[in-house]
Amino acid sequence: MIDICKHFVSALDLKEPETYSECIERLTKAGIISEEQTESMHMMV
Repeated sequence: MIDICKHFVSALDLKEPETYSECIERLTKAGIISEEQTESMHMMV
């Protein structure tokens, strides 16, 4: 899942995250994933 997250961040030309959690937050702020998904993904990381 993290690899997919990083691909999305790169493709959307978002700022490169320093952590996996930041990667998830960037996609949430961009409207790609919902708050509910964000919580679940943070638990995985």
